[in-house]
Amino acid sequence: MRDQPLLLDTCAFLDWALGETIARRPLTLLENGVCEGRVYLCSLSVQETLRLAERGRLDLKPTPLSWMQRALRKMRVAELAFTWEAALEAGALYDVNGDPVDRGLLGAAIAGGFTLVTRDDDLLEAAARKAVLGLDTRK
Repeated sequence: MRDQPLLLDTCAFLDWALGETIARRPLTLLENGVCEGRVYLCSLSVQETLRLAERGRLDLKPTPLSWMQRALRKMRVAELAFTWEAALEAGALYDVNGDPVDRGLLGAAIAGGFTLVTRDDDLLEAAARKAVLGLDTRK
Protein backbone atom coordinates (compact mmCIF):
# COMPACT_ATOMS: atom_id res chain seq x y z
CA MET A 1 0.00 0.00 0.00
CA ARG A 2 2.93 2.31 0.63
CA ASP A 3 3.65 2.92 -3.10
CA GLN A 4 0.18 2.30 -4.49
CA PRO A 5 -1.93 5.24 -5.68
CA LEU A 6 -4.61 6.32 -3.21
CA LEU A 7 -8.15 7.28 -4.22
CA LEU A 8 -10.06 9.39 -1.71
CA ASP A 9 -13.75 8.77 -1.41
CA THR A 10 -15.90 11.82 -0.77
CA CYS A 11 -16.10 11.45 3.02
CA ALA A 12 -12.32 10.96 3.32
CA PHE A 13 -11.73 14.04 1.17
CA LEU A 14 -14.14 16.11 3.24
CA ASP A 15 -12.75 14.87 6.56
CA TRP A 16 -9.23 15.77 5.46
CA ALA A 17 -10.20 19.12 3.93
CA LEU A 18 -12.31 20.15 6.93
CA GLY A 19 -9.69 19.09 9.49
CA GLU A 20 -11.76 16.25 10.93
CA THR A 21 -10.01 13.43 12.75
CA ILE A 22 -8.12 10.96 10.60
CA ALA A 23 -6.07 8.26 12.31
CA ARG A 24 -2.31 8.75 12.38
CA ARG A 25 -1.31 5.97 9.95
CA PRO A 26 -3.77 6.88 7.17
CA LEU A 27 -2.99 10.58 7.59
CA THR A 28 0.75 9.91 7.26
CA LEU A 29 0.15 7.80 4.15
CA LEU A 30 -1.97 10.59 2.66
CA GLU A 31 0.54 13.32 3.47
CA ASN A 32 3.42 11.29 2.03
CA GLY A 33 1.29 10.28 -0.95
CA VAL A 34 0.51 13.91 -1.81
CA CYS A 35 4.23 14.72 -1.78
CA GLU A 36 4.79 11.81 -4.16
CA GLY A 37 1.81 12.65 -6.40
CA ARG A 38 -0.10 9.47 -5.51
CA VAL A 39 -3.30 10.85 -3.94
CA TYR A 40 -6.25 11.24 -6.28
CA LEU A 41 -9.72 12.71 -6.08
CA CYS A 42 -12.28 11.58 -8.62
CA SER A 43 -14.44 14.11 -10.40
CA LEU A 44 -17.43 12.22 -8.95
CA SER A 45 -16.43 13.32 -5.44
CA VAL A 46 -16.14 16.94 -6.55
CA GLN A 47 -19.68 16.78 -7.89
CA GLU A 48 -20.97 14.96 -4.81
CA THR A 49 -19.43 17.56 -2.49
CA LEU A 50 -21.15 20.37 -4.35
CA ARG A 51 -24.45 18.46 -4.30
CA LEU A 52 -24.17 17.96 -0.53
CA ALA A 53 -23.68 21.70 -0.13
CA GLU A 54 -26.63 22.37 -2.45
CA ARG A 55 -28.83 20.17 -0.28
CA GLY A 56 -27.74 21.99 2.89
CA ARG A 57 -25.77 19.05 4.29
CA LEU A 58 -22.48 21.00 4.12
CA ASP A 59 -21.87 24.67 4.82
CA LEU A 60 -18.98 25.62 2.57
CA LYS A 61 -18.01 29.30 2.73
CA PRO A 62 -17.99 31.77 1.12
CA THR A 63 -19.58 29.70 -1.65
CA PRO A 64 -19.40 25.94 -2.28
CA LEU A 65 -17.65 26.51 -5.62
CA SER A 66 -14.97 28.82 -4.20
CA TRP A 67 -14.49 26.52 -1.20
CA MET A 68 -13.96 23.54 -3.51
CA GLN A 69 -11.52 25.43 -5.74
CA ARG A 70 -9.51 26.54 -2.70
CA ALA A 71 -9.51 23.05 -1.16
CA LEU A 72 -8.28 21.45 -4.40
CA ARG A 73 -5.42 23.96 -4.69
CA LYS A 74 -4.45 23.68 -1.02
CA MET A 75 -4.61 19.88 -0.78
CA ARG A 76 -2.67 19.27 -4.01
CA VAL A 77 -4.51 16.05 -4.82
CA ALA A 78 -4.36 14.79 -8.38
CA GLU A 79 -7.44 14.80 -10.57
CA LEU A 80 -8.95 11.48 -11.56
CA ALA A 81 -11.45 11.66 -14.39
CA PHE A 82 -14.26 9.14 -14.40
CA THR A 83 -13.38 7.02 -17.42
CA TRP A 84 -15.37 4.60 -19.52
CA GLU A 85 -13.39 1.73 -18.02
CA ALA A 86 -14.33 2.91 -14.53
CA ALA A 87 -17.97 3.25 -15.61
CA LEU A 88 -17.97 -0.29 -16.97
CA GLU A 89 -16.52 -1.64 -13.73
CA ALA A 90 -19.02 0.39 -11.68
CA GLY A 91 -21.91 -0.79 -13.80
CA ALA A 92 -21.04 -4.41 -13.04
CA LEU A 93 -21.08 -3.91 -9.26
CA TYR A 94 -24.48 -5.44 -8.63
CA ASP A 95 -23.68 -6.44 -5.06
CA VAL A 96 -22.55 -2.99 -3.92
CA ASN A 97 -24.87 -0.52 -2.21
CA GLY A 98 -27.16 1.54 -4.41
CA ASP A 99 -25.19 4.78 -4.10
CA PRO A 100 -24.02 5.58 -7.64
CA VAL A 101 -21.05 7.62 -6.40
CA ASP A 102 -19.84 4.75 -4.20
CA ARG A 103 -20.16 2.38 -7.14
CA GLY A 104 -18.35 4.84 -9.36
CA LEU A 105 -15.48 5.29 -6.92
CA LEU A 106 -15.10 1.55 -6.43
CA GLY A 107 -15.23 1.09 -10.21
CA ALA A 108 -12.50 3.71 -10.59
CA ALA A 109 -10.39 1.97 -7.93
CA ILE A 110 -10.76 -1.36 -9.73
CA ALA A 111 -10.00 0.12 -13.15
CA GLY A 112 -7.00 2.12 -11.96
CA GLY A 113 -5.50 -0.20 -9.35
CA PHE A 114 -6.05 2.26 -6.50
CA THR A 115 -6.24 1.77 -2.77
CA LEU A 116 -9.62 3.20 -1.76
CA VAL A 117 -9.39 5.61 1.18
CA THR A 118 -12.61 5.84 3.20
CA ARG A 119 -14.31 5.50 6.57
CA ASP A 120 -17.45 4.05 5.01
CA ASP A 121 -17.94 0.49 6.27
CA ASP A 122 -20.12 -0.55 3.33
CA LEU A 123 -17.55 0.71 0.86
CA LEU A 124 -14.67 -0.95 2.72
CA GLU A 125 -16.53 -4.26 2.75
CA ALA A 126 -17.40 -3.99 -0.94
CA ALA A 127 -13.79 -3.15 -1.78
CA ALA A 128 -12.58 -6.22 0.12
CA ARG A 129 -15.06 -8.43 -1.75
CA LYS A 130 -13.68 -7.09 -5.04
CA ALA A 131 -10.03 -7.56 -4.00
CA VAL A 132 -9.44 -3.80 -3.81
CA LEU A 133 -7.24 -2.58 -0.98
CA GLY A 134 -9.02 -0.29 1.44
CA LEU A 135 -7.51 2.22 3.81
CA ASP A 136 -9.82 3.00 6.74
CA THR A 137 -9.25 6.58 7.89
CA ARG A 138 -10.41 5.63 11.40
CA LYS A 139 -7.63 3.07 12.03
